[in-house]
Amino acid sequence: MSTTTLELTKTVSTTASRDFSKAIQKEVEDCNKKYDAIKVNIFPHDYLISTSSQCFYEHLVTNASPFAIVCRVRATSATFFRIANNSFVLQPGEGCQLVIERLPRPIKSHRITIEVIPYIPQPSQNSLDNLHYLFESHPFPRHFHVRYHQLPTWHSTSQRMSQRREIAAAEYPKLVEVLRKTGILSQRDASLSLNQLNLMEMAISNDTGEKFK
Repeated sequence: MSTTTLELTKTVSTTASRDFSKAIQKEVEDCNKKYDAIKVNIFPHDYLISTSSQCFYEHLVTNASPFAIVCRVRATSATFFRIANNSFVLQPGEGCQLVIERLPRPIKSHRITIEVIPYIPQPSQNSLDNLHYLFESHPFPRHFHVRYHQLPTWHSTSQRMSQRREIAAAEYPKLVEVLRKTGILSQRDASLSLNQLNLMEMAISNDTGEKFK
């Protein structure tokens, strides 16, 4: 092979390599732009859990992106939640009613994560039944969250007292100590009334009640 031919081959190879690198870089940039443009609205995105019984929660998930997306739904605990439709495709402006079943379990805060990537149909894809494999080539999907909150301690106590009107003083030894020092509660009282707790709550401006225990 002549020197001229070798030089020409190197030039073509270098040019092809440079073009390939540019194509990869453009693909990455386009992908990043698409990820930045992903917008999903979830309503409601926040719930207070007030019972340990079985519950069903509904969330409207809407694609506010200018292109189609695929969503995958995951829960913090599979023993607490069941999700019937945990992967789905949404066209621009389209919405999906997501139904979350919370199994009978102790009240505890949890989170549902909706992973989102741009939807690009694959030639081998002939069904929308299983979309999880699309995430294999997208290791860093966008995350959107639905949060289920445990009621704050003070809120729970108020709920109990609104039903019973009073609660055992022994449950709040620190609070009882303060109430007795201030004369609001006598040494002989074995229970707290809702009014007494309200007085202290307003005085201390405490939301949680945890420091009272």
